Amino acid sequence: MKEKAQKALKENGTPRRAFLSSALLTLTALAANSLGGCSRSNVAPNAADDAELESLRKVDPRYLTYREAARIAAGIESPRGIAVSADGALFVVGDRALIRDEGRGAKQLATALEGEPTCIAVGRDDRLYLGMTDHVEVYAQDGKRLAVWQSVGAGAYITAIAVTERDVWIANCARRVIVHCDLQGRVIGQFGEKNEAEGYPGLIVPSPHLDVAPAPGGNLYVTNPGMHRVETHAPDGKLLSYWGASSNALDSFCGCCNPTDIALLPDGRFITSEKGIPRVKVYSATGQFQEVVAGPDAFASNTMGLDLAAAADGSVLVLDPKAKVVRLFQHVGA
Repeated sequence: MKEKAQKALKENGTPRRAFLSSALLTLTALAANSLGGCSRSNVAPNAADDAELESLRKVDPRYLTYREAARIAAGIESPRGIAVSADGALFVVGDRALIRDEGRGAKQLATALEGEPTCIAVGRDDRLYLGMTDHVEVYAQDGKRLAVWQSVGAGAYITAIAVTERDVWIANCARRVIVHCDLQGRVIGQFGEKNEAEGYPGLIVPSPHLDVAPAPGGNLYVTNPGMHRVETHAPDGKLLSYWGASSNALDSFCGCCNPTDIALLPDGRFITSEKGIPRVKVYSATGQFQEVVAGPDAFASNTMGLDLAAAADGSVLVLDPKAKVVRLFQHVGA
């Protein structure tokens, strides 16, 4: 999967460039925007960087208001994405497979896929929408394939899908755009490009992490990781608002490109995850930092790909690819 992601990114003309920030490996937002795509870079940190990274792994326990209640085996070696249906079933994709886990001791059901899945979403029609690197495939919850959509473009790399009552929104990390489709897969348009006239920098995506989620009123929440923020866009792509800041502080996003993933709690608040210094946090519906679901010490070093989902009862599910599990966190208060 890493090779496929890198190939897709390489085909979009993205060279590898990186340097260290005081927190972790990073690209400046300006440099990332000029590179024209997303890339992966690895530079060995020195002792001073290691020391600072270690200090940033500590979280004030007052903010740790969740506890880990369960670990669910992903059922595959390299899990890529998770989603939860309205009836509480958990779905995991990766390794050319779709896994359904109903919990309560029920046996996992696996469906073999013809391609490599990169992400998954559950639609309001209860259908499963799987990103398959460059296109979307639609499945029933019993694993039956219902549709195969056309590619969203040469060299595409899909990292997230959001489904509303009438529309599907596809995050194409390699092109740094959100593709708008109808429920039959017909492309309606896309947004995310730089717009100098409106002062919009475009979606800056230095690494293969770009997420999208439905927002109230038919709008969309989109991560802009190179700008360290979460944006609200109208269906036509117009930027309506954004929140987020770049710093090493707990209430901000540090590194080259965070947050990597978002999800919404039933009450409209945000869950966010980060790489570099892996952590999962909760923000209000307007973007004010509130609490921590899991701090860096909860994850193995260099863990990334912390896909997120929220259960109907407000529990938070976090994909931990290194541990090959989905971790369930429940709120316990301060």
